[in-house]
Order: sequence, then C-alpha cells, then structure tokens
Amino acid sequence: MDRWLASLALLIVGTAACADDSPPAVDAPAASSGGTSHQELAKKLQNPFSDLIVLPLQNITTFGFDPGDGIQTTLNIQPVIPVRLNPQWKLLLRPIVPVTYTSWPGYEFGLGDFQFEPFLAPVRQSSAEWGFGLVLSFPTASNDALGFGKYTAGPAFAMFGHNGPWTYSVIATQQWSYAGDRDRDEVSLFNLQPSINYNTRGGWFFIFGPLISADWTAPSGQQWIIPVGGGVGKVIAVGNQKLSVSLEGYWNAEHPDQGPDAMAILTVTMVFRE
Repeated sequence: MDRWLASLALLIVGTAACADDSPPAVDAPAASSGGTSHQELAKKLQNPFSDLIVLPLQNITTFGFDPGDGIQTTLNIQPVIPVRLNPQWKLLLRPIVPVTYTSWPGYEFGLGDFQFEPFLAPVRQSSAEWGFGLVLSFPTASNDALGFGKYTAGPAFAMFGHNGPWTYSVIATQQWSYAGDRDRDEVSLFNLQPSINYNTRGGWFFIFGPLISADWTAPSGQQWIIPVGGGVGKVIAVGNQKLSVSLEGYWNAEHPDQGPDAMAILTVTMVFRE
C-alpha cells in the first residue's frame, strides 16, 4: 500500500514539475485568442455546470476491508458533455463507465454497472449556480461482485459557487432499485460530494472533496461512510492538450465494521473544449 501511494505522489509531483518547465506565458490569459489562464481553467473544471467538454478519469482505491485488509480500486471513465437546449436551459450528459478490481470478498476484475446522470441547468446563472437531474444505473457488471444486479433510478441535485480563488460545490444523489435480479439485495443508496477548492495563480489547487455515502439497506450503525482528508492538484499543458491532475487521500472517520478504512483518489481530466 505504501509503495502504491508513493508512486501516485511521485506521478502528480513529477507531472506538475514538468509543466513548470513550460514558458511562463502559458499561465497568462490570452485575450486575443480566447485562451484561459490555468487558474481560471481550474475553477471552470470545478464547476459541474461549465460549458467545457471534458473527460475525467477518476481512480478510487479503498483500503482496509476485513478480513485480510482487502482493497478495491475502480477507474471511473466519466465524460461530461454540455448540450444547449435553448437560450434558457442546457443539459449536461454524464455517462460513467466503471472498471473495477477487488480483492474483497474475492479476487475479481471487470466492468461495473453503467451509470448515467443527465443534469438540467439554467444557461444564465448568478454566482450561485444550480441544476437538477437523475441518476440511472444499469446492471452491466461482468461479475456479481462488481455491481448491484439491479436497475436503479433516483433524483440528483447540484450547486456551485465561487468567491475569488475559492470554489464551492455539492452534488447529491439518491437511487433506489426498481427491477433486476430478484435474488439480489434491494438498493437504496445516498451519495453526497461536497467540495471546497482553493486555486492559485500558477494553476495549483487544494481540494477538500470527500465521497460521503449511506447504504439505507444496511443495519443501523453500518450505513455511513464519512471520509476526512484532502488533496492537491494542478492544471498543466502537455503540448496542446490541457489537463488537470489531482491526488487526494481520506481516512474514513465513519464506516461499516468490515471497512473500508481509507481511500485514495487520483483524477486526470482532459479538456477538449474551453
């Protein structure tokens, strides 16, 4: 585990160091060509309602499943595509394809359940932006251990605000199962992701963005996972491709008896349209 975390730390620091070798002009706004400073781009990437077309690759590794100190790691491939419906409203399409490896309760590797999150949001918003939508999940997992085995659906809501170098956001979803394998457990899952970011002029940003969840079907005292921690990231340019790279670490202050005890999150976001 220590070697894995050290490798991730070296990756983000090394990538950022390479970016710092670029000419200083890269971080300056290029008004004549429509360019965006790294600080402003970081703030846009933290806004779930921005008009950017992006491809985040988020790898979440959770540690400390009992027995045997098991681990699970999931790579979420989750493009975000904004679509302008009319002058007043836009639709943000957020498909999520998970690829998972787990050693708990047994060794498995493969696809998880496909998830789709369409969000509807006003085009013209004030400093406090908002949107609402759905969270839909489909039983596409290649193995029973990697998915619910159920079709699920439920509401989703998000808000975003900013003040100077600070950004604030929250995304909340609740999903229930309504069809699928009758032999599998019913699903009632709540997810909450608050996020606070501080952005520097050089494109560095500091993150507090825990992935909080509650399984309402679990017994009392075994429902919540509440992480505490944070991380750091940087917007960089690799040739003409702009990227955001971040690394976060969290200790789970509240979790079921069987774990997980902690999680690490590595996110690489590619920007395709500013």
